[in-house]
Amino acid sequence: MMKTVRFGLMITALLGAGMMAPTVGHAATWHSGTPKVLQGKWKTKSFRRSPNTVKLSVHIGKSQIFGYEVETYHGRTTLDNALPVINKGHYRYLGHHTYYITDLKSNGMSSGHVKVKWYNHHTIKIAGTPHYYYRY
Repeated sequence: MMKTVRFGLMITALLGAGMMAPTVGHAATWHSGTPKVLQGKWKTKSFRRSPNTVKLSVHIGKSQIFGYEVETYHGRTTLDNALPVINKGHYRYLGHHTYYITDLKSNGMSSGHVKVKWYNHHTIKIAGTPHYYYRY
């Protein structure tokens, strides 16, 4: 009889401790479109890539992102894609004003992604580039 009571108390204590333990939740929610704070036109300050002058620009719409590079050499200008084009974007907030934006397909595959950190209303930084982008 004493063993049964002791066993019952032990089970009750273990279940009680298990219920009081904190639960870990990873609510990685994907939202459609792009974050409202990032939407707009952004560009870098001009910088030298010997012997050319380069300026990067990014346009972030409600569901599309595209970036291009304007390179100037002795008055001649060339354009080039600077980022993968993202259509029908989806984003996830990573914390610390950082967003991961991709174009998730129904099969789970992606044709491009970009990680953007928002500093303030005027400044963002795109991962993989050493430059800051300013709203214009």
